[in-house]
Amino acid sequence: MKKAPSEYLKQLYFDTLVFTNEGLRHLIAEVGISQIMLGTDGPGGWDREAVDFVLKAPGLSDSDRRAILARDGCKIVAPESTGPGGCLRAYSDRVREFALT
Repeated sequence: MKKAPSEYLKQLYFDTLVFTNEGLRHLIAEVGISQIMLGTDGPGGWDREAVDFVLKAPGLSDSDRRAILARDGCKIVAPESTGPGGCLRAYSDRVREFALT
């Protein structure tokens, strides 16, 4: 190996489907908030329970929640459209919709 195994973690993304707050806390501590994105247990669309898990996770700042629910995913699916009106805007609107219902 040319790098330490921990260095390769910076090239991977992980989802929030860890089921416990402690699992999420540990994952963030190991790989960093920038490598975490929303994960769901079903095909298509967002799952209310998955979004609530992130919104209610203790110890996360609003910026951390935005990163997990929007910014980190946009870096992968549409890196060129993270500006106003792009991918990030669509994700932010979706998060707001979930938070208000």
